[in-house]
Amino acid sequence: MFGQNLRRLRLKNGLTQAQVAESAKIHKRYYQDLEACLKIPSVVIAARLRKALRCDWNELTRGIIDN
Repeated sequence: MFGQNLRRLRLKNGLTQAQVAESAKIHKRYYQDLEACLKIPSVVIAARLRKALRCDWNELTRGIIDN
């Protein structure tokens, strides 16, 4: 679900995977793995992704935890 949220928010903002990864200061391959639900980010990385995707925690975690 987290990966689906990342993809939805990235596309909503008209960003590429590379742009989000660069803004969040993570490797592009790691970001691709996050979108594919192959990895789970730390809280620190999730915070960077939230900022890069210009969203709030509720949008980023939709369907994962009770908001």
